[in-house]
Amino acid sequence: MLPRWRLRCVYFLTGVSQVLSMTPPAASATVDFTLPPGSKFTNTTLWQGVPSVYDVRQVSVLDCWLPAVTLSVLFASPSFVQSLYFYTNGTSLYTLSSPSPAAPEVYVKVFNPTTLSPVFELVSIANESTTEDVPNGVWWHSALTQAIQLLGTQMSIPGIASDGSIISMEGNSEIALSVYTGKKTVMALTKGMTSDDFFQMLSHAPNSPIVLATVDTPTVTVPPVGNNHAYAVMNTTDWGGGRNVTCRNPWGSWVNFRLEDIMVNVWGVAHLSEYESLEPGGSG
Repeated sequence: MLPRWRLRCVYFLTGVSQVLSMTPPAASATVDFTLPPGSKFTNTTLWQGVPSVYDVRQVSVLDCWLPAVTLSVLFASPSFVQSLYFYTNGTSLYTLSSPSPAAPEVYVKVFNPTTLSPVFELVSIANESTTEDVPNGVWWHSALTQAIQLLGTQMSIPGIASDGSIISMEGNSEIALSVYTGKKTVMALTKGMTSDDFFQMLSHAPNSPIVLATVDTPTVTVPPVGNNHAYAVMNTTDWGGGRNVTCRNPWGSWVNFRLEDIMVNVWGVAHLSEYESLEPGGSG
């Protein structure tokens, strides 16, 4: 679990229907595309082409563990991410490159992190964040964030309060990875780990999601490592001039670290227990 601060930064859900269901909604012939009351934006497109890393950005909510996990899953399989969304009539959005007209409400499939069984949450564009990601842009990541917030009102999810608000610095990327993938996960502690083992672990990205959790007080490096932060690993390289790790910072930038620099500043690595790849349509 990431270190906890006394500061609590909350992000509330308002006016969202809560659905705890183990099965997707039954398909019907029509979908209502009317923009719901309370909507702050008019762009209801879920994604353009495919979900993109540039759609995800942490701005003012201290929830780096959530976008970092999203990015790691997106690296592994954009099509898996697409398979988590359903129109309100039960139609899967998996095969749609740009859902249009886009639904103002969709079901999002997440997973109980204990049983790994699917749970379908009904989320609304009326609750799209006004600060995170790209306001009035595509809203698939807002929908996914809303889904884990709703799940937190129905069961204990670290970093999510019982009212669905996000609690600063109290999230757990290992648990979030289970929620988003339906897979068993591990938080591997780096203490005592060799650099070879660390490099091999990170080299499973991007074929399997890898998320780094950094220490309270990082040593000075170039580029600097954020404290109490989470990074999604894109890939590793070893071209003879030293081993490097390329990560996506949830703040919206790419960063390339020397292996030694990032390893000394990371306390844990969240990953799927068997480093599985992600395939659309299954439990993960």
